[in-house]
Amino acid sequence: MGVQDQYPHVGRDMPSVYDAHHLPHDQAELIRLAERIIAEKFAPGEISRVDRRTNTEEGYTFFDTLGFFKSGFITADVIKRLQSGATALSVGVGDAHLEKLLVEGFDINSSHIMLADRADYMTTEAKYSTSPQVTFDMTEEWPDFEQPFSLILFPESLEVVAFDQAKIKSPKSVWDTVPEPIKQIREKLEEEKPISQEEVAAYLAATDKVKPFLREKVAVIKRALGCLADSGEIRISDTGMPFGTFDTLPYLRAAFYEHEPPLEISANTIVSIKKPSPKKS
Repeated sequence: MGVQDQYPHVGRDMPSVYDAHHLPHDQAELIRLAERIIAEKFAPGEISRVDRRTNTEEGYTFFDTLGFFKSGFITADVIKRLQSGATALSVGVGDAHLEKLLVEGFDINSSHIMLADRADYMTTEAKYSTSPQVTFDMTEEWPDFEQPFSLILFPESLEVVAFDQAKIKSPKSVWDTVPEPIKQIREKLEEEKPISQEEVAAYLAATDKVKPFLREKVAVIKRALGCLADSGEIRISDTGMPFGTFDTLPYLRAAFYEHEPPLEISANTIVSIKKPSPKKS
């Protein structure tokens, strides 16, 4: 199978020589550029192929590398920040194909992306990476890093761990069983309408009963926030699981209702949590 067969969009209306520092603003064009880089710079199988997802015998899931571009988890802005010297901690890297593509394909200094995973999940392939590496379980105590990170990335890993921690194999939407007042509070959170502390507490208590994996997500995010620099961002890709961002957005807004300074939380195809700089006195 040739490059054009494996990546049908590659080469169409693309310049003969690409510049990894001259990135298109349009996400569709960035996806096409990533496809081309994979085809031209890497051997077959070196980067996870388009629309392919593999489960190992141990039950570990490796996700499609291009899927992180298709979902908007990786954007031109993210790449430019890393090219300009921002530091990232990527948690749950597995085989680190995404990070390999960023470093070798988009000319990002390997020292700018630290690879993190459990020791039994980080593959031999990832261990041969030139990027700095650390092994720990994200659901337990995090290491003391020398410097906070500008970006903390969870490439599908947080969603997988949250469901595992909550002992949920096939989550189902059970909002039909939730009282109407709780649904109304949820809508307020989703639309960022004024809400009371009592409403927040009621919503969290009700949601914990039907969506326990969300509580597990928050526990990990709180640890991550302690390692995030001011003005930094946590980006979470959880589109691979049912009802991922659908329930995550209002729950996160409730869980961090009292956080100071207030966090900027948004969710579309990915979840973004931005930590503002402290206000100057």
